[in-house]
Amino acid sequence: MQMRAKARESIKPFRLVKYFTLTSLVVILIPTLILAIFISQRAKNELFRQSEQYALLVAINLNHQVFSQFVLPTVLKYGRITLSNPQQYQRLDTVVRNTIHGFKVERVDVYNLEGVIGYSTDRSLVGLSGLGGRDLNLAREGKSSSRLVSRGSFLGFELGGVAKQRQLKTYIPLRMEQHLLREQDRILGVFEITQDISEDYAAITRFQNNIILSQLVVMSLLFFVLRLIVKRAEGIIAKRSEERRRLEEQLHQAERLAA
Repeated sequence: MQMRAKARESIKPFRLVKYFTLTSLVVILIPTLILAIFISQRAKNELFRQSEQYALLVAINLNHQVFSQFVLPTVLKYGRITLSNPQQYQRLDTVVRNTIHGFKVERVDVYNLEGVIGYSTDRSLVGLSGLGGRDLNLAREGKSSSRLVSRGSFLGFELGGVAKQRQLKTYIPLRMEQHLLREQDRILGVFEITQDISEDYAAITRFQNNIILSQLVVMSLLFFVLRLIVKRAEGIIAKRSEERRRLEEQLHQAERLAA
């Protein structure tokens, strides 16, 4: 009897359902997360690109309006631009606000070539320096650039209910109008255009979460259906193994009787 028990232990059936459950959970969860991250990242990159293009279009219009309605008239009237002069500042403020009216622009800052904010739609920032960093330096060299200012996410996931602020800051050179002056491509300063893209980002986050949930629902249904099939198959295999074991025992018993 002990030998039989040991024999049964040695041929204990492979637990197909347990193996399938563990491997399937890994196979389902990892691709779902990777797919969600990939799709949401593509959407965020596209949002970044479109918002940057939008800022560049605003900047082109802003450059033209500031140069033609502020720089030229101010130089002709005062001989130089001094934004500490309240009249000059007010004139520039009027030009900027009229130009960006109707556009999705949160704030406009104008840096001088020393990196100091000479004008801002938020007057509390006027006179500050060292805020633009690498992007400001690139703009002073004539290259436009953008950066996303955001607060906390993990691997692109923002599953919490608290809305997080997302701002896109674009730095564009303020240039002389080439068709008005002989000096080609002279840079007078730098525009910093800030857009609040929190709502668009939140929509992408909701889309990302919906992808995860829908994928999990579909994969879970598929998982349970396959698990039922595998469990049934395991039952059939176990039944046949038991039948084979009984036949082997009967055969061994018959051999012993014949001996």
